[in-house]
This record gives sequence, structure tokens and C-alpha cells, in this order.
Amino acid sequence: MRILLLLSLIPSWAFVCPPEMLKAAPVGLPAGSRCGGTCQAYGSCAAGLMCKQLEALPLLGVRAAGECVTKPGGIDLESSQMESIVSHALRLLNARSNNLFMLVPVQVLGAERTDTAAGEVYHLSLKVVQSPCKNDGRHDPTDPDCQPRDAHKILNMDLAVRKNEDSSFTLLSHSAAEHVSLPLTM
Repeated sequence: MRILLLLSLIPSWAFVCPPEMLKAAPVGLPAGSRCGGTCQAYGSCAAGLMCKQLEALPLLGVRAAGECVTKPGGIDLESSQMESIVSHALRLLNARSNNLFMLVPVQVLGAERTDTAAGEVYHLSLKVVQSPCKNDGRHDPTDPDCQPRDAHKILNMDLAVRKNEDSSFTLLSHSAAEHVSLPLTM
């Protein structure tokens, strides 16, 4: 009982992460990027990747940055199957969007596949940009004519699509964040 009383008299220190820092942290980082750290200041990894941090205990609440690495059993991002899945996902997203011009992929940052009763679900992290092609359903996101002329406004896009038993695709969710290229240092 005396130990508990003694421990209650020791001052407690807490470190609260400022909301501005959390909002400014990059998302969807590719493999090899710095990630994690104190308050996730270096950002979070793309789908199919995980932030591998040192096992050391933080000193005074400060954590060192980790590195984005592929999760065990990850998907080959360069395969033709991945190109097809990205194309289907962006076709569905463009059909739902109210943009005048189509979104096209610039880079696949990460991907993760899970099997469900309704079919295979793919979680994708992509860098996308608006193309010069109108979003009228006449073009595919991988058309050579629709490649962006300049990537002035890159979006990091997280998508979840399901491949149904009849080989059709369903867009389950999507979210976007503007690409932030701020040097975050601690």
C-alpha cells in the first residue's frame, strides 16, 4: 500500500500530439519511405505496407522514424493483374465522381488483398492526377491518350474494391488526400 501511495506522488508527464501535426503528416507512403515517429510525424504507409520501427523504448516520448516495408504475403505491384485491378477501380471511381476530367494513375504505392465470402477485396493506395481526357465514360484510365501532361496536383487515393464471383468489380470505399511534400523534421 505504501508503494502505491509513493507512486501516486510522482508527477506524471504526458505528451499530447498537436492536431496540426497529425493533419500535416503524409499518408500512403511507398516502400522505403520514412514513417511513424513521434505523433506519426513522418506519416503512414500505403496499403500492403507496414511501418517497421525500432524496438527501442522511446526516450522522453520521442520515437525514431521507421521504414515502410512490404507486409508478408504482399502483392506484386508490377503485375498485369494489378494493372487490371487499378484500371477497374479508377473506372468505377471516375463513374462516381463529379470531375470534368478523368483521374488516372501515376503510381501504385501499395496494395493488399483479403478474401471474403463475397469475393476478393483489394485495398489500393495510389497516386492519381487529372488527365486531359473528359470524364464521359469513353476512355479507360490506362489509355495512352489520357496520360497527364503535367502532374501539378497529385492526390494520394485509397480505394477498396471487391472482385465479385462473376469477375465484375464493386467500389466499396475511397478517400483522398493532397500530396504534401513538406520536409517534416524533428
